[in-house]
Amino acid sequence: MPGSGQGSGQTSPGQGSSDSSGGTEADEDLTTSVVLIETELESGTGAGTGMVLSSDGTILTNYHVVDGSTEVQVTVAETGQTYEGTVLGSDESADVAVMKIDATGLTPINVDDDGTTLGEELTAVGNALGGGELLRVSGELTGTDESIQISDEATGGTKQLSGLLETDAAVVSGYSGGPMFDDEGEVIGISTAGSATNSQVSMRTGSDSYAVPIDEATEIADQILAGEEGNGVTIGPSGFLGIAVNTSGQVAEIVEDSPAEDAGIEVGSKITSVNGTSIDSENSIGVVLGETEPGEQVRVRWTDASGESHSAEITLAQSPTN
Repeated sequence: MPGSGQGSGQTSPGQGSSDSSGGTEADEDLTTSVVLIETELESGTGAGTGMVLSSDGTILTNYHVVDGSTEVQVTVAETGQTYEGTVLGSDESADVAVMKIDATGLTPINVDDDGTTLGEELTAVGNALGGGELLRVSGELTGTDESIQISDEATGGTKQLSGLLETDAAVVSGYSGGPMFDDEGEVIGISTAGSATNSQVSMRTGSDSYAVPIDEATEIADQILAGEEGNGVTIGPSGFLGIAVNTSGQVAEIVEDSPAEDAGIEVGSKITSVNGTSIDSENSIGVVLGETEPGEQVRVRWTDASGESHSAEITLAQSPTN
């Protein structure tokens, strides 16, 4: 779920230090290792936040911040310079992604090394509402190892995120991918979801925001940087069939000159399986193809609008989106 309108949380009057703009200006000591992210999508734009992992331009963010993007622009808060971001890999189930920008001399984040304690004070920093400046909100850690249901725009349903930190910091859209600092200035997590009625929605109430623990995120980042796929991690661009499906699973659009068009798939068809994996509410075409690579051959089965069954070996192209 990409960027602006896809970020975390809502503005909750009287909680944290937020105001109607999504927070107050973040102090320089909180922004040194933070980046602002803007994305181009096939149907609009998005915005989010990220963190510097290495001095040579490795950036950590949420998967949903860059998901579906055709272009990513990363602005380093410390220098004000903007770079093109390349997505190296991601773990959708953990909502973690790693990017690279062509920069040197950046200041990496300080990762928490002494664990978290319920009730401890924290500060979230992010590109609030995609406004192009870093704001902050404060709160407390109210839970650990939490699970939530969030909306999944790819399928029209919901999906679960687990193992999250729970806080009462009133983050808003655009904070996604940004740091949650403890009172020592160390990062304990990545803001990823809130209890607001926006595009990334927690289906629970009683708290304001959730974060991926930083130790889990950096472990995934290490796996991505090592080029090791598996356990939910994908590296590089995925395979591309060239279709768009609606919430009922029918093909709503075919990309011209795509592998799907060449195979004879038509609008109104319904994809029933890919490489033997049934396409249903739990296994969307996007999820299954996200585990493939460009040039890979897959066996696709579908029924056309008249109900006739078809099957073909299709060589996938490279996805134009992250």
